[in-house]
Amino acid sequence: MKLDKKTRKIIDQMVKISFDKAGRLDGAQARKNAELLAALPRWSAIASMSEYLHRIKSEVGKTTLLIESPLSLAAPQQQKIRQSFSDKYLVNDVQTVVDSSLFGGVRVKLGDMVFDDSIRNRINQLKGAIKG
Repeated sequence: MKLDKKTRKIIDQMVKISFDKAGRLDGAQARKNAELLAALPRWSAIASMSEYLHRIKSEVGKTTLLIESPLSLAAPQQQKIRQSFSDKYLVNDVQTVVDSSLFGGVRVKLGDMVFDDSIRNRINQLKGAIKG
């Protein structure tokens, strides 16, 4: 079911008020909004709730720093990376993932930005330069 313009606008406002001034998700407010959407007629509730959750996930992803490395990082290493990104961007959460295919270095994702300083990326760049 496609949502009309008015419903999308309401969902936009619900998403905005679901976050505090620091950009963190306000769980209580998000729950209230979800309950309001669940009270709509069945098909409208499903479509509206789906859109709301998609938008919330997208907004949370914009402030979640995802650090990928071939080995588990110690807390001070994670904090150093977080601090370097916090100076320029809003970072509310840090997640780490071990990806042995990177060989070395790190790849950091924040929202739709990717900062790739992995050995695998450097190898791929060299391959591209050689093939020219």
